[in-house]
Amino acid sequence: MGKTLFISFASLMVSLWQLIRVATGINFSDEACSVSVANYTINSVYQKNLNLLFSDLSSKTSTQKFYNSTIGDDPDKVYGLYQCREDVSLEICRQCIKEATQKIVQVCPLKKEAIVWYLECMLRYSKSSIFSLLDMSVHDYKHSSIGVSNYSQFSPVLASEMDKVIDQAALSTSSGHFATRRARWSSYETVYCLAQCTPDLSGRDCNNCLHIALRIMFIANFNNSVAIGIFFPSCQLRYGRVQFYDDLVPKPPAPTSSSSPITMTNPGKSKADRSHILNISLGVLVAILIVLVALLIYFLCTKRRITNDSRRENHITNFKNVGESFMSVESLRIDVAILEIATNNFSEDNKLGQGAFGGVYKGTLPNGVEIAVKRLSKDSTQGAEQFQNEVMFVAKLQHRNLVRLLGYCQTPDEMLLGYEYIPNKSLDLILFDPETRGLLDWSIRYKIIHGIARGLQYLHEDSRLKIVHRDLKASNILLEADMNPKISDFGLARKFSVNQKQDQTSRLAGTLHGCIGARACHWNW
Repeated sequence: MGKTLFISFASLMVSLWQLIRVATGINFSDEACSVSVANYTINSVYQKNLNLLFSDLSSKTSTQKFYNSTIGDDPDKVYGLYQCREDVSLEICRQCIKEATQKIVQVCPLKKEAIVWYLECMLRYSKSSIFSLLDMSVHDYKHSSIGVSNYSQFSPVLASEMDKVIDQAALSTSSGHFATRRARWSSYETVYCLAQCTPDLSGRDCNNCLHIALRIMFIANFNNSVAIGIFFPSCQLRYGRVQFYDDLVPKPPAPTSSSSPITMTNPGKSKADRSHILNISLGVLVAILIVLVALLIYFLCTKRRITNDSRRENHITNFKNVGESFMSVESLRIDVAILEIATNNFSEDNKLGQGAFGGVYKGTLPNGVEIAVKRLSKDSTQGAEQFQNEVMFVAKLQHRNLVRLLGYCQTPDEMLLGYEYIPNKSLDLILFDPETRGLLDWSIRYKIIHGIARGLQYLHEDSRLKIVHRDLKASNILLEADMNPKISDFGLARKFSVNQKQDQTSRLAGTLHGCIGARACHWNW
């Protein structure tokens, strides 16, 4: 009975979703407005060319789902294109682009470069050529707040289907680099996948764009969401547990001269009938939905009593294993493109500071998590050895008073470390600043001292790895919003054996501070 109930419920939700999509029409997603180029002015030549471009693009939507065009001459030349999803009708495409041409000037007023995404279409324009170029400079993402409870079973099926749908889209040119797939991943649930690139891309660029989107899906995780969409200017990749696209069906053959004459019906009456049927269908489905939800709640409550003991046992087992488990270093590897997107290509506007390792940049991952990215500079005194040292130690050390590593990237050209973003930066910036030092009253100072001591105790005694930091100083103590301290920078850290009390080193490690004369030596603490 339970399985039948779930199948009926899932089928109902699919039907209801499809009806609602038809009834609601176009769905706005997000926009990206360029801030790196100068704005155009009202009534300028550029604005007139932009209006002509919108008119030209809109005129093609009755026959084409992708079109690009240019209007004007340099320096006021405007490049533009639109793309509708291959599975939507030309009428939906027309409505989507019509709304997009109005929306884009509202959300990006006077911008010389902009893009808007809808779930059904995409519209963009620029002062420079954007045709046949792979572009992942900006992105949009959508995800459901509902998580997959059995993600360990769901993830392998999803990864396999995503690889297949990406391969299909990259190879397919007749359908504009578009592909969909569906697969059963449990006895009553299906995963639906969609991939699309702009048809002016090469198959290789399409494949690269979609695979970057796939990496973002799995690295950002989005709390194991049941539905995720990643949107770039050049491609989009989506999946969901409810069908969100229309299946492509072959077009019927054109009638021959011997075909029977077609009887025309009254279009006004047909439209009224469809509207009446839609209203009745929605009403019936809502009523059925209420009944099925009540049955579903009853079924879940009954099943909870049956599985309660086994869940409690699993919870106890998992709780015991928490202290023994370590995060896999390889699982933290992150694609350089994701960190470039997160930090706006390491923009100076995002730079937080500069250290011996290199620059530190603030960024935002696709799932909204803020991140601080350390980028090894070419002339850094800390090389690959310190980089590997930091990755190995921080990945395996988990404590509230140690900074948390979210990901790393190592390529022939880049070495990047992505940490949780700490809003108050380092202790030295507050402690040694005459204006901010007063914020550290003795209760806060005690809290900071106590937190550092707890972090050191964990490193020296409580963790499975016995670690000596070797570079503990105020600039390596980061402060959270509540002034909770976190020890950072493990590039010079050294691992000791469990019973080891001392060791010898062949080189000086740490930071050397000196003073000349007793009067010059003073404490700021």
